[in-house]
Amino acid sequence: NGGDGIRIEGHVDLAIRDCRLVDNQQSGLSVLPLLPRSGAKARIDMERCEVSRNKDIGINIKIDSPLGDEVDPARIRIGLRGVLVEGNHDHGASIDIRYPEGTHADLRIRVEQCSFISNHKAGLHIDADAPGDFSVLESELLGNLGSAGALVSGDSTEAVTRIHSCFLAAQAGCGVLLSGDGLLDVTRSLFVDNSDAAVRSSDPLQLKARMWACSGIGPAPVGVRSEGGDLAEPNSAR
Repeated sequence: NGGDGIRIEGHVDLAIRDCRLVDNQQSGLSVLPLLPRSGAKARIDMERCEVSRNKDIGINIKIDSPLGDEVDPARIRIGLRGVLVEGNHDHGASIDIRYPEGTHADLRIRVEQCSFISNHKAGLHIDADAPGDFSVLESELLGNLGSAGALVSGDSTEAVTRIHSCFLAAQAGCGVLLSGDGLLDVTRSLFVDNSDAAVRSSDPLQLKARMWACSGIGPAPVGVRSEGGDLAEPNSAR
C-alpha cells in the first residue's frame, strides 16, 4: 500500500491475528494515536503476524492521555505474541507513552515470543513517559542496525521495563540501552556478539539497571558497565 498497512485512531478494543503487513510505504501497523477512556479498556492484541520490509516503523503505537474525568483509571493493554518484525526501515516496533506520569491509567505492555530481526534502527523501542507494566518475554532480537536491540527511553522515574529469557545477538550497537529515567530489570537472558555492551545505561550517576542469571559473549570490551554509582538514600526502594 502507498501508506500504512493498518491505521488505527481513537479508542479501540482490537485483535489482529494471522496477518501479514509487508512492503507498505509507511508503517505496517500505525496507531496515531490510541485514545483511552477513563473507566474503560483500550486494547490492541496482535498474534502470529508478520510485519516486514515496511518503509517506516514496522509497528508504531502512540498512546495519548485518557479522555474523561479520571474517577476510574483507563485500562490500556498492548500485547504482541508470536509476531515476526523484520527488515523495517525504522524501528521494528515503537511504543510511545505520551501522557504525564501522574495520569490515572493502568497500562500493561506485554511482548512475548516475538522476533525482531534486521530492522534499520532498534528492534524494539519503548518510550516510557509514564509508569506501567512493561514486559519482554522469551523473545529474540537479532541483527538490528540501530543503537540497540532493545531501546528504553522516557521521562518516568517509576517505569520498570523487564526483559526475561530473551536472546539478543549481533546488534550494531548494545543489546539493551536504557537512555531514559526509568529502571531496567534483565533476567535469564543471553547476549552474543553485539557490537557494544550487552546492557548499557546512559546515566552514569545512578544505579538503574539490574542483571541476574545472564550470559554475555562477544567482541565488546565491556559487557556491563557501572560508573559512579551512589546509593544516596539507603532506605529507598530505588
